[in-house]
Amino acid sequence: MIMAIPLNAQLTINIRYTGPKGAAKKYVKEMEQSGIASRIRAVEGCLRYDYFFPADDPDGLLLIDEWADQAALDRYHASPMMKEAAALREKYKLGGRQIRMFNPLAQNSPSEKNAQDMNNALTPRRQGLAVIAALEAKGNQAGLEKVAVEALDNGLTVSEAKEALSQLYAYTGFPRSLNALGTLQKVLTRREAAGIKDNPGQDADPLPADYDALKQGTAVQTQLTGKPFDYGFVPATDYYLKAHLFGDIFARNNLSFADREIVTVSAISALPGCEPQLIAHVSGARNMGVTDAELRALPALLEEKVGLAEAERLRGALAAVLGDAHTPVQTVDFSVWPKGQPNTAYAQYFTGNSYLAPMDGGLANVTFEPG
Repeated sequence: MIMAIPLNAQLTINIRYTGPKGAAKKYVKEMEQSGIASRIRAVEGCLRYDYFFPADDPDGLLLIDEWADQAALDRYHASPMMKEAAALREKYKLGGRQIRMFNPLAQNSPSEKNAQDMNNALTPRRQGLAVIAALEAKGNQAGLEKVAVEALDNGLTVSEAKEALSQLYAYTGFPRSLNALGTLQKVLTRREAAGIKDNPGQDADPLPADYDALKQGTAVQTQLTGKPFDYGFVPATDYYLKAHLFGDIFARNNLSFADREIVTVSAISALPGCEPQLIAHVSGARNMGVTDAELRALPALLEEKVGLAEAERLRGALAAVLGDAHTPVQTVDFSVWPKGQPNTAYAQYFTGNSYLAPMDGGLANVTFEPG
């Protein structure tokens, strides 16, 4: 089953730091370049150690670290990195306060509640649609290959998966759509060879001979936006939107309008700089039958399966449309340690999945997946 929460960690700690102008970014940069952060992440049982810059406090810093259990956290507290990080914070005059610590596996914990809310709101089928759409938009073929298997196992039909990825060419372009369809084809071929019989689903019904795509598309677009929409600045684009996207594509009935908007919202969440369109489609999704509970369940799913940046974009859009409380955060976008490619040549020397990135001077950086 596709699930966003509970987290792998049993202990999640959020600490917010404040200090002089520019101090937080200097601190993070030195933590990364000195290798202190990397050594903390290498502590046995450390599942996450990440920094974020809150949008409402440019000189603030949010630290999120996750640990497999109390013993893992104790190992970090006993390590020299604990004192080294504290010394750096003192150097840059950063003061911190713990704003949250919880055990996601404990009864009624925030993460458990998120998991229950998500599974009550989003069916496994719609979870699959959302995740494959976001990974298509992100261009993450390895991730898409994995979640396509999960989605098919959880009841998404072949027809629905093909339709979702085909629809997305109108939002993400043919290159990403075709790449994703190629990945889906590879997954289906491999599963067929293994004797797995996926549900083919139903193809879209043929449209009647007298079907008027422009008329129908205009009606669908009006339903989605809640009012008539005319893009007079570029009449050709206005026609493409009405006749082709909302007329031809949305008329294909192997996905419902609500399904298509879940696909669209999830995909645009993975497109940086498209926040106005994301806000518009969050509103449109509600007009097309997507419930507020379903929309609110999507960010947790995207954060677990796609990435924090994608989840944060959607949380911002939900805050704009639904009025939900939200404190935006900005991910740290630099690292002196590149992730690299899957480490197949030397995999026998490591436990679990790892990635290898050659560096200058004949050295190489190895990145390990949590777990």
